[in-house]
Amino acid sequence: MSFDISPYKLPDDAFWAGTDRARDPLVRQLLGRFQGLLIDGPLRVELGRRDRLPVGLYQFGPIREMAYVSLPRHGVITAIDLATNRLYLAAGSALERDDDLEDPDPVDPSRLPEGDMCTTYSVDLREVLGLPWIAAQYQVTTLLRGSASNRLAVDMVDDSDRGAVERPRAAGGNFFAGRPPMTHRPKP
Repeated sequence: MSFDISPYKLPDDAFWAGTDRARDPLVRQLLGRFQGLLIDGPLRVELGRRDRLPVGLYQFGPIREMAYVSLPRHGVITAIDLATNRLYLAAGSALERDDDLEDPDPVDPSRLPEGDMCTTYSVDLREVLGLPWIAAQYQVTTLLRGSASNRLAVDMVDDSDRGAVERPRAAGGNFFAGRPPMTHRPKP
């Protein structure tokens, strides 16, 4: 089931102004009234002015359920280039850079309070998905088991006179450095 976030949509510049998505109005307004996944981000990215593609991911649901099913452990993030039909994909584990390889101790659900919660993530899709920094149109979705978020349409626009060029990222922190992007092309 798709959810229209337009009444809660943040302005594009808000995604570059800060990364604390828990303070976003939609969290306060939808907590207890919505269960599922949402994604919000800029609708237009000017390639010459920006060097990243920040988005907010939101997972709403019952506390007792979310203790077991989370985006980092069970989810994926996808972006489809609408012109080439190229799929970019990252496992939810890219949301949390945890070096601890051991699973946490199991939690007894009866010890958790009843009620709803929202977990938020701020993500740079350029880094996580290895997106090329060229003009394109993407449709971005987050998937968690049998659920899908709303679709975020992002228009990457060339705002220079000389055409879009691949801009290198600053050194450090690129999870996918030296790895080809995970992609899938459907058979014709």
